Amino acid sequence: MAILGDNIKAAFEIKEQAVKEADSVYEKSISAAAIKNPRISEINTLLSGIGASLMMAALSGDTDKIAKLKTESEALSKEKKQLLEAAGVKEKEC
Repeated sequence: MAILGDNIKAAFEIKEQAVKEADSVYEKSISAAAIKNPRISEINTLLSGIGASLMMAALSGDTDKIAKLKTESEALSKEKKQLLEAAGVKEKEC
């Protein structure tokens, strides 16, 4: 039974390492695309700000503000996805 547990643990560690490597490649691809197209970095900054604003709106219970911020976030995320696709960056596979 210990051998089976060791095999499962080893398989999990291999998979975990592969995920880390894929994440690293993905992040490097995004960074390279952002250097070529600064709008990607600008969108990231805007999305971070929207995230903080969403937390504040949620705490205050301002549902109109939450809806507005969600719409802005979705539009920016869509634009970012299009820019990344145009730069040849494939979506991250999980």
